[in-house]
Amino acid sequence: MVERTVTWGSATTWDSALRAAGRDVSAAHAAGAPAVWVFTVGEPPPERADVGELYVIGVAGTEVEAEQARALGVDEVVNAWTVSVVEAVRRGHALLRQRAALRETRVEIEAMTRAAQHREAFFALSLDMLCIADINGYFRQLNPAWSQLGWTFEELCSRPFLDFVHPDDVASTLEIMGKLTTSDFSTISFENRYRCKDGSYRWLLWASRTSHDAVHPEDRLYYAVAHDITERKAREEELRQQTEKLARSNADLEQFAHIASHDLQEPLRMVTSYVRLLEKRYKGHLDEQADKYIHYAVDGALRMHTLINDLLAYSRVTSQGVCLVPVDAGATLARALDDLRGVIEESGAVIEFDALPVVSADAGQLRQVFQNLVANAVKFTERGQPPRIEVRAVSEPGAPGLVRITVADRGIGIEKHHFERIFEIFQRLHGRGVYPGTGIGLAVVKKIVERHGGRIWVESEVGHGTAFHFTLQRAGT
Repeated sequence: MVERTVTWGSATTWDSALRAAGRDVSAAHAAGAPAVWVFTVGEPPPERADVGELYVIGVAGTEVEAEQARALGVDEVVNAWTVSVVEAVRRGHALLRQRAALRETRVEIEAMTRAAQHREAFFALSLDMLCIADINGYFRQLNPAWSQLGWTFEELCSRPFLDFVHPDDVASTLEIMGKLTTSDFSTISFENRYRCKDGSYRWLLWASRTSHDAVHPEDRLYYAVAHDITERKAREEELRQQTEKLARSNADLEQFAHIASHDLQEPLRMVTSYVRLLEKRYKGHLDEQADKYIHYAVDGALRMHTLINDLLAYSRVTSQGVCLVPVDAGATLARALDDLRGVIEESGAVIEFDALPVVSADAGQLRQVFQNLVANAVKFTERGQPPRIEVRAVSEPGAPGLVRITVADRGIGIEKHHFERIFEIFQRLHGRGVYPGTGIGLAVVKKIVERHGGRIWVESEVGHGTAFHFTLQRAGT
């Protein structure tokens, strides 16, 4: 009767093998050849002992027992009375290491296979067009998103991909390809147009790079993703056309305003001269009604003269503006206040201002901005109260290089729903009999500030004053 004893562990000598089998060494030697002793090299979980993952050594005293051991399916049988079990165990360990290495390799291959399957899944799911192309200019792999161009994959892969590029974009695409092949792991973005099967073209935004692990340069590949930006390009083109149309319209308007105001000057001067002559010669010689008519005519001519001059100034903001250069805003403010000296002294206005920075500006137009804002601050004050005006400058929060200049007063204020309207041309909030003016001043100021790349806005509370803020670029930034 053959007894099979399975022991988990390892043995390096015959005596150790016996002990591992749970037998008394001396008793085994005395009894002669023992029954078939079977033990294994390694420590598997018990439930896996029969799957052949271990190296099983059989120890037999006779050839009959050896045959019986082989019948049990052991990996190797050794003679019980030699030390060849040591060599068998050594070979068993070596074989187990080989098997372990093979299992690790198999696990790695399975992991790589799963990762490749995951990549393929994402490759197929992407709404953008993904591709791999060789250095000769042919597609190697495409994802399903390419079907939106109308071509089959066979048609796309059978011709150089440059055949599908718009003729006007071929040169720039070749230039990018050259950069990609010489770049060091950098991704390059570019745009071009790709031809659809129906003959139309789609704008594509590309992000591309090349492989750098190829043994031979000719084995390098292009990896690229293309996003369809045709609709965005259409919107940009529409916006560009609208911008050009608006620019032409503004230019035409400015030209018209300039020509109209210039051409009206001469006939208006003639009308004004004759009306004043009429007033000088006949005022008091006719009845009271006639004197009133003459007064209306003179006043209307003078207001027309002022309006034309203001309209001319508005048209000149762009047409006669000079280049922006470093300008001392403090010195420019001082010159503007000197221009307004008569109005300031007559009203008793008190004007306080800090040191202002050097900004990038057209000195003449910046002077005009200060004149308009300070003059308005003096004008729109409760009657009988001396105007108090402050001019300050601070760095614009969150915008390095920009300076915010504020002209604030303690005047009558502006209702909130008029904040946008006051910057429109010919817009007035008060009758001419209350506060004189043409309604062009703030429109001119806004146009000047915007020409300088800044913006202007107002903060005000009725009865508590108004603050006009505008931004300019600090010189040297």
